[in-house]
Amino acid sequence: MVKSNIITITVKEVEGKVTYNHITAEKTEIDEGESVHFTGVVRGYIPSLEWYIWIRVYVDDVEKASFDIYPKEAGEFEETYEFDITFDRKGTYNVYTEALVQLTRYE
Repeated sequence: MVKSNIITITVKEVEGKVTYNHITAEKTEIDEGESVHFTGVVRGYIPSLEWYIWIRVYVDDVEKASFDIYPKEAGEFEETYEFDITFDRKGTYNVYTEALVQLTRYE
């Protein structure tokens, strides 16, 4: 009997991903000490409910807040999120978010 060559197969875990992340602001001109309400939409894919979306909020490239979104179903998702930022000093600020799909680690 002659044995064939060996072929190694690597099966990777299916990963989640974000395909779209967009925010809008209720207003873009305010007075010192006022807050702005933001609404965001994030879309993507999670292979199971062990995954969640981690949202990070930045003002002028400095992280100011973060929060998690837990989709109700696995597969393709579209979730809406909201947050407020108070601006205490006059100036011009750039606000953006980053969205990343994360796997929940149970320990």
